[in-house]
Amino acid sequence: MDLNALDTRGPSDEGEWVTITNPATYQPTDIRIRVLGPDSKRFTEAADRHRRALKKSGADADRLGAEFLSDITLEWDGVESEQDGELKPLQLSRDNAIWAYTQYPELARQVTRFAVNVGNFTRS
Repeated sequence: MDLNALDTRGPSDEGEWVTITNPATYQPTDIRIRVLGPDSKRFTEAADRHRRALKKSGADADRLGAEFLSDITLEWDGVESEQDGELKPLQLSRDNAIWAYTQYPELARQVTRFAVNVGNFTRS
């Protein structure tokens, strides 16, 4: 067996796209988010920060989870928010990502499930 088939670090560092599905219909939406994988150094550093912060008394778990997800989010497509009465693209920034992941728990759930599954970050 070629050991390259076991390489999860490279794909984890590059990130992979997750397509967000509508939770009512299970149909794909236009939202795609590229996230780091669990064998990425940046991912493990963010996870370590998250674990340390969770141990602090009075920590807001939802906010910390959103901060973790924002740290592993590389880019996104199709994310829109109402601005001045109309839908407009929401630019990726740390603050916007934290807001989206906090405001929309299903978004955070789907990204988390994808990002922690190392099988999503293989070359085979």
